[in-house]
Amino acid sequence: MEKINEDKLILDELKLHFKDLDSDTIEALYNSNNKDLTKTIDQLIEHNKVQNEKLNKSIEEEEENEDEEDDDFCLLDDNKNDKDKEKEKSKDDDNINKINNENDDNIKLEKEKNLDNDILKSLIELAPFNTEEEIKEKIIFYNYDYDKVVTSLLDNSKSENSIEEKDENKFNESEHRHKEKRKKKEKKEKKEKKEKKEKKERNYRKYSEYKVLEFLEKNKYKQRIDLHGYKLSESMVIVRKKLEEMEQLVRENNVEKLLIIVTGRGNHSPGNKPILRPNILRYLKIKNYNVNEKDPGALYVLIQPKN
Repeated sequence: MEKINEDKLILDELKLHFKDLDSDTIEALYNSNNKDLTKTIDQLIEHNKVQNEKLNKSIEEEEENEDEEDDDFCLLDDNKNDKDKEKEKSKDDDNINKINNENDDNIKLEKEKNLDNDILKSLIELAPFNTEEEIKEKIIFYNYDYDKVVTSLLDNSKSENSIEEKDENKFNESEHRHKEKRKKKEKKEKKEKKEKKEKKERNYRKYSEYKVLEFLEKNKYKQRIDLHGYKLSESMVIVRKKLEEMEQLVRENNVEKLLIIVTGRGNHSPGNKPILRPNILRYLKIKNYNVNEKDPGALYVLIQPKN
């Protein structure tokens, strides 16, 4: 009776994990292999691969048919676009002619103002502290007497330099005070940031410990554990504790147990490289566990009684 219950538990776990395969197929393979778990798991993995290859092939054929339909639609759309482009080109030619005529008029006006603009540029270089508008106002004020304009600009420049020196001294003193304040503020912020980080790490450790304990309690005596959503440090603790629990059951009941560890393929890990699987597999091999690793998303650990 106990052996029948054990076979039923193993079959339930296999059906849960290979849920894409028919239940009768799983049961038939298990019985035909004289209830040899290793052979059964190998054959189930091969069945799963064949089904996935057929499904991928049908999806690719559907996508090819859709691409052919899109190409036909694009050919019709290109003919319409050619006519629209011809109309737009004729409109653009008209606009270009208008712009060229306007540019010719502007060039004439600019030639008439060249003399004034050259003088204005020279005055701007002579008095860089004055804006272009201020210089124009002086030119109008002195009725285009450029000698008076230059004298006025130079006088303004001297007074502005003396004011600038005073302002620079005040600025240096103010800058020094600001630097001291910034240093104190940065020091305080650095200290607060460090304390905040330490507090966050303490809270995370507490949360991580609670998360692991909650998972172990929820999956107590279960022969299949799913580690999706758990970090490597958390997963290693879960696997170690779960193995200890399974070994105790094997010793007490003198029956073999199968532990299925779902690690995932690592598709959502940085660089699409698995993190959980290689580390857990390395740990199991160091501890000399009997591991079947043919399934890329899970590890099958067979725990047998020790004679």
